[in-house]
Amino acid sequence: MPSNRIVLLLQEQGSDLVAQLPASEVDRWLARTPTWPGVEGIDLSITLGTYRQTATAPLRPGQPATFTFTNPPAGEAELSAIAYRGSTTLAQGKGSLTLSARSGSSGSVNRPPQDTERQRRLSMLVLSEVGVPLLHTSSAAPTLGQPLLLSGENLERVETVLFAAAANPERILRGEIRSRSGDRLVVMPPSSLSGSVWVAVADASGQGLGTLVYDWPAATPSPSPSPTPTAPAASAWVVETLLDGRTSPAADPVGNAPDNTGTESRIYLQQISGIAVDPEGAFYLADRAQHRIFRLSPEGELEVWAGTGQAGRRDGAANQAQFDSPQGLLWDPKGGLWVADSGNHCLRYINLQRQVSTFAGTCIAGYRDGGLDRAQFREPSGLALGSDGSLYVADRANRRIRRITPAGEVTTVAGTGQPGFADGPAEQAQLLQPTALAVDKEGNLWIADGHRLRRLSAGGRVTTLSGAEPGYRDGPLAEARFQTLGGLAFDAAGNLWVADRDNHRIRRLQPGGQVSTLAGQNQPGWQDGPTSAARFEQPAGLVVLADGSVVVVDAGLPGLRRISRVASGPVTPTPGGSL
Repeated sequence: MPSNRIVLLLQEQGSDLVAQLPASEVDRWLARTPTWPGVEGIDLSITLGTYRQTATAPLRPGQPATFTFTNPPAGEAELSAIAYRGSTTLAQGKGSLTLSARSGSSGSVNRPPQDTERQRRLSMLVLSEVGVPLLHTSSAAPTLGQPLLLSGENLERVETVLFAAAANPERILRGEIRSRSGDRLVVMPPSSLSGSVWVAVADASGQGLGTLVYDWPAATPSPSPSPTPTAPAASAWVVETLLDGRTSPAADPVGNAPDNTGTESRIYLQQISGIAVDPEGAFYLADRAQHRIFRLSPEGELEVWAGTGQAGRRDGAANQAQFDSPQGLLWDPKGGLWVADSGNHCLRYINLQRQVSTFAGTCIAGYRDGGLDRAQFREPSGLALGSDGSLYVADRANRRIRRITPAGEVTTVAGTGQPGFADGPAEQAQLLQPTALAVDKEGNLWIADGHRLRRLSAGGRVTTLSGAEPGYRDGPLAEARFQTLGGLAFDAAGNLWVADRDNHRIRRLQPGGQVSTLAGQNQPGWQDGPTSAARFEQPAGLVVLADGSVVVVDAGLPGLRRISRVASGPVTPTPGGSL
């Protein structure tokens, strides 16, 4: 079936509530594939007490569908949907919806005209293929900062809990499982959620075990922390935009134009998930949404470097090769680019002649050590290179760290495969969601594992070094808190740079063990200038350049930002745009 999240624009019109399904959503549900017959219609229903109304709208290609509900009462209502073809129900789903009093309805409050925009909001609904159960929660809305209790069936099999907000449905966040049983699941949600939120749970194989959608309370911004003793050093750095992916299109190789005319097309970045840099200063970007690898030349020219834009697995010439949700990237000092092809569960390689090959893995999800062509991975993510030439892989969904020796043998160096945070000998330690990796001068491997910063020592022990709870706090590493760690990278002085994704900040761990914030604010955004005023939104991967500057993937743009030292003189904050 198509991506099963549908985003609705809700607008109050007098006493009525109008839900609009955008034309792009309509086209997706109408489209037929070899495994999906396409729907003929979608019915939406609102139920609150004795009130129940079903709205039907014709689905026409290229046109939005509008569903009108007459005078629904205020309160917590159930929003449900059925997608059908003929007399067959293909998918269904339901969630919660908070209805406020409207002008013209009982108990309404007269609103001034300027409040019209505030009556417009997004809601999201998940339609699952018939047979996927619906989850339930113990309360109408979650409590911010508190675990969420879900009930359903077969929840002891849950390995993954995903969250997405209607305002940004392509940004998928993961929750931390606290406990589970057959009919109960306790999970700590990500902190940066608001509005209509989709929740889905799945087992180790990716099979859906339940879905739920309901309204999430808005977070109250917390005050910025008092400056730490390291704050004056932050004023010596400045943030600038290297690439605005919204306004800088990439040239696509001839022959990959979407209209098949063979002419050059222009493509914009969507979801940058990985970054690497070569010795000449060119940057390589993995766009998991477009299944492509992009290259930004030292002169600032952006082009599609590999991938057709269609999810798949095909080796060969770069403009004909296919990837599936590529994540981590790493430049090979011998010349070439490693790609963690997460959706294909293997590692790929692009050589200097722009030929793509499968480097390691069978490209079938699983877990197996051995030779390059026999080993199996499950959603590989971050990559790092050891001083001996070994390639380390964050095997995210297998909850393990893998090592590929220079001789081509794949071994497991940490993780039992069971989710958790148990420290100790590497073969007994537990990992939850290892994503990014970095190797220090002593040969220790640093691991971004959810909101915890962990280290695999050269002697083979895993230790959790940062605070155990998610949050935001500078200071000694043992007391520091992070929220969804992104990229990791060491500079020549031994500082570890950290992209603190959901705190929208760039942090730095000094060799002495102090964590400080170099850039970013409580509120996400896009603003250049001195780091004390600069803003980021969902910083992800990062790389340290030879001159000591740091280039950050700002996934919320999407684009690239550079943090570098100021030569002299004050710098005026420069808004790069509004988000």
